[in-house]
Amino acid sequence: MKNILIFGYFGYGNLGDEANLQRLIELLREIDVKNKITVISADPGRTSQAYHVAAVGKFNLSGIIRALIEADLLIGNGGSHFQDITSKRSLLYYSGLVFSAKCLRVRIFLYGQGIGPLRSGIGKFLAGRVLSMADLITVRDRLSIVALAELNVRKPEIHFTAEPLLASSGVEALSVKEYWEQWGKGKQFKLGLIIKDYKFIKKGFWDQLLDCLSWDSNVETYLIPVQNSADSELLQAFSAKYELTVLNTDEGWEQLQQIVGGLDLIVSARLHGLVAGVLQGVPCYGLAADPKVEGFCLQLGVPFTLLTFETEWMGIYNKVTDFLTQASKECLGYQSKLPFWKARALENQIILKQYLDRMK
Repeated sequence: MKNILIFGYFGYGNLGDEANLQRLIELLREIDVKNKITVISADPGRTSQAYHVAAVGKFNLSGIIRALIEADLLIGNGGSHFQDITSKRSLLYYSGLVFSAKCLRVRIFLYGQGIGPLRSGIGKFLAGRVLSMADLITVRDRLSIVALAELNVRKPEIHFTAEPLLASSGVEALSVKEYWEQWGKGKQFKLGLIIKDYKFIKKGFWDQLLDCLSWDSNVETYLIPVQNSADSELLQAFSAKYELTVLNTDEGWEQLQQIVGGLDLIVSARLHGLVAGVLQGVPCYGLAADPKVEGFCLQLGVPFTLLTFETEWMGIYNKVTDFLTQASKECLGYQSKLPFWKARALENQIILKQYLDRMK
């Protein structure tokens, strides 16, 4: 039996992160049903109820220290925690957590991580020192391996694997069919759009794209939230403005897979929207404003466009219409690579099992 403390981006309603947490908890219980599991969460009550584990608030510092004192192992699960592109506060928080674990002689396993991007000198210095304190790191993409090399992180045991959720299965076709029966036949093509409110893209970028899609007589466009707390207000505003349907994902990851499984094309600016599309065997197109989306698309062979201030909405619209009508082979190019990357994703679990065995 081990006392295990898990940290990550939990309690915010992000479907992919929550699904990763659920599968990690299931794995730890499969390894040893007696393992005591505690999760650091922004919503500890919800996390505890959903997964039947102990939970401590993300900013409950005294509670986290007590949990660390009792822990045998600290696991950082998924996500891109060691980066400073969104804010340095996040990097400081996770670095402080790892540093505290090291001081308390708790072993540290960073599981299925995305590393970077790190832009500032202080961010690179801090991340390099803290990541070197880990005992074992598995990373989900090549860009993370490059980042670790640039940070001169060599001491931990490092494995290049894949996004942990790729080891799971898609939902069955019957479940997808039953979900979509409620929406009827509609137009010729069903397009799913997962977007994010990036401040650096041109003002009106999403408005112009959605306006044009809403007038397309061949395309029924559905807006899909992947992180309900962050996406809902934005999507509801666009829904009212352009008479587009927002599909509810309150029931979690499997509901997202049901939705995605019935689409003709999923266009996503969020990583886990693309993961759901790949698992369901649906044509995918990435909008990469984040290196983790770019890294995933490069690995799997998913077509993508980099989102920058220079990106024009018309180019995205033309790509979407082309992919819907004639380029499905390009959008399904990942299928030949998927078995390989599913096996690499499964390595996360094997490495964790072997590591826990070595701790006995």
